[in-house]
Amino acid sequence: MRALFVALTLFLSLPAAAQTLPQPPPFLAAEATGEVRAAPDRAVVRFGVQHQHAEAKEAQKRVNQAMQKVMDALRARGIPKERISTERLELFPVYDHRERPNQEYQGPILVGFRAANVVRVELPIEQGKADKVGEAIDAAIGAGANTVEGIQFEIADPQPHYLRALRIAAENAREKTQALASALGVGMGRLLEVREGGGGYEPPRPYLAMDRAMKAEATSVSPGELIIRAAVQVRYEVAAGR
Repeated sequence: MRALFVALTLFLSLPAAAQTLPQPPPFLAAEATGEVRAAPDRAVVRFGVQHQHAEAKEAQKRVNQAMQKVMDALRARGIPKERISTERLELFPVYDHRERPNQEYQGPILVGFRAANVVRVELPIEQGKADKVGEAIDAAIGAGANTVEGIQFEIADPQPHYLRALRIAAENAREKTQALASALGVGMGRLLEVREGGGGYEPPRPYLAMDRAMKAEATSVSPGELIIRAAVQVRYEVAAGR
């Protein structure tokens, strides 16, 4: 009975103990972002070769031969082999799904095989100029590449730019908190919490004059700028008065 009495006493005393826990002070919270712009220093271009033939072996053979010429042309432009890597290899059947007049539909008909090979090429951008990118595209197309799967611009070391954006975000968050305190007629006390809200970047949308490449004119590429963003969340204690 004594053990039951002690346990019951402890259980009944819990709500009273919970009421004595310190309550968090009133606070002001704000979230802000910061961004900086920076010129990319490298581009990633994906070149592809694809061919279709009645026989799978022949389709793959023609793709391999054409891609070898493309890679030789890229190396001839001074692009080191470690900057060129195979990204995708494909070989799949091609069917004709059309219904023929005055004939009972027998289902799709195998008409051949399509082979494809895509390589990823990293190209430097010096002083904001993408001349080498355009030259590489022209060389690849001239050697037999029949697909260009877009251009991606990057910064080799984005950390310094992100830290700048993070500082701007922190300053903006503090200014927003000060504006809140002023509008509410309260003081802005000590900093209670700060969190990094994550970030990212918005890649530029390059201008690629592919129509010129097909007309044997030089391909022009404008890299633009990357936008690097950071976010910060802050909480400040509400102080009495202003």
